[in-house]
Amino acid sequence: MTPPHASDSLQNVATGGFDPSSNPPGQSTMPVDNTFYIGAMDLVVRVSRVHSIWLDSGDASPAWSAAIEPSPASLPAGTQVQLAYRGAMAVANVGALTDADSLDAYGEPITGADPTFFQNDHTWKDALTTLDGAQFLQVRITLISNAATNQAPYLSTLGIAWQ
Repeated sequence: MTPPHASDSLQNVATGGFDPSSNPPGQSTMPVDNTFYIGAMDLVVRVSRVHSIWLDSGDASPAWSAAIEPSPASLPAGTQVQLAYRGAMAVANVGALTDADSLDAYGEPITGADPTFFQNDHTWKDALTTLDGAQFLQVRITLISNAATNQAPYLSTLGIAWQ
């Protein structure tokens, strides 16, 4: 059997596939066989991410309270819930304040202007208190599963406090 070529994907008629059970292995299958399964693949989602809309504190200079995160003992073994935050002084894209569909998979606006980030820093912070003074807040929740045990973490409630 000749090795596959890029042009093989342009064929209009089946020409056979790879037969691992032939002697020697690698002979062609019958040309009428347009499908051949050589293996199987299982996919495991280990990391899931959620981004909030931009939350308006209603205060021009809030003092954010430290977050209380789930303790590892309260989660399935080998899993984690990680919270990260970023702040803004202004959010011109109204959709980013009210509609998660206006944000892409990374929490960035799909259309419209970017927020005016707190201290011109768009990076995610582990400590909420580092954003004291930012009127707007966005939260990123990262759920890390245990692929070996097929266990996933969960977060049933999220509360954010400021003064």
